[in-house]
Amino acid sequence: MSQEKREAEYPGERWSINGILGHVGGAEWWYLDRLGLAFPREQMPEDPQACLEKGHDYFASTLPKLDGVKKVIGIDGELWSPRKVLRRALWHERDHAEHIHKLI
Repeated sequence: MSQEKREAEYPGERWSINGILGHVGGAEWWYLDRLGLAFPREQMPEDPQACLEKGHDYFASTLPKLDGVKKVIGIDGELWSPRKVLRRALWHERDHAEHIHKLI
């Protein structure tokens, strides 16, 4: 997809496609942060595509290490487990993939 298309504004939409890509990459970082497993936030690239790739790659490389882990962590009044993080991340990625599909 062209850079122009990824940066286009869509009436009534919160983000461009680039905005969605950066959001999804940042969210995968955030989900791992709920488990205390994220790298320092300042290491996340500002470029939306690079943010998505780094966030997703790190998330995907961390998941196998959580196989069989039963820990639950409370953060800001919410309980987080590896299973919950995976479930939320999958739902979130799918939701935004459908959002991008709708825009294009």
